[in-house]
Amino acid sequence: MERRVKLVAMDLDGTLLRDSEEVTERGRKALAAAMDRGILVVPATGRTYTQLPPAIRNGGMRYGILSNGAVIMDLLEKRPVWSGGIPVSTVLRLLKGVEPWDPIFDVFVDGCVFTEKRNLERLDDFGLPDSVKRLVLRTRYPVDDMEQFLRNLGTDKIPERLNLYCLEREPVCRYLESQAGLTVTTSLGGNVEVTGAGVGKAEALKTLAGLLEIPMEQTAAVGDNENDLTMIQAAGLGIAMGDGSREVRLAADWVTGTNREDGAAAALEKILCGSPFT
Repeated sequence: MERRVKLVAMDLDGTLLRDSEEVTERGRKALAAAMDRGILVVPATGRTYTQLPPAIRNGGMRYGILSNGAVIMDLLEKRPVWSGGIPVSTVLRLLKGVEPWDPIFDVFVDGCVFTEKRNLERLDDFGLPDSVKRLVLRTRYPVDDMEQFLRNLGTDKIPERLNLYCLEREPVCRYLESQAGLTVTTSLGGNVEVTGAGVGKAEALKTLAGLLEIPMEQTAAVGDNENDLTMIQAAGLGIAMGDGSREVRLAADWVTGTNREDGAAAALEKILCGSPFT
């Protein structure tokens, strides 16, 4: 069945971006062709604005769904259109609650990511891919003591989301999921991502589509991992990467090629040519 798509929510890591954090030439051409046709391509990512690579930040895309849906950003005007958050009191409680597992505990505030200095010295302990370690080292702002940092935040500063790297992810997930007022998901190996209740990529997609008066039936979403699942289910057309998680592939309307096969570009090309997604 043909679907006239007006908005495409596009995951970045593992989807549009390669491990080098670059968009391939085929990907750039597909993005440009989609935008020339008036299709809104919206990066939908766990990253903040400052973590977006130049190809995305300066790529001419108008809106971005950032921090796993905690922020909808006007990328051209560099201002938030909508944002959600987690109360500081809740973050302090979670910081104490996960102490038995001693994870890396990152706090996203006002488009920046803060972590304790000691965490940057123990990245190798968590078996993170080199691409993730490079991203962490380049984008984290080190603080001496996270609890003190949180207590010193001004009342106008509300954490957008949390990111934890864990040696034992399952017990950390169980603990976090037992706490009220949170949305818990995962993406990169070993991490746990936390936003406020009812905050996620799917909810942000619905909010943005509503603001732009675009029916959800005319939206598409492309992704590969658990934090993309609800977005793929919510969109009018859900597309999974060929090397995405099994759960995401099963939930999608169509499975494109892998990241190395330029699956994200192939999905945009298929949308542009109006081919049936069967």
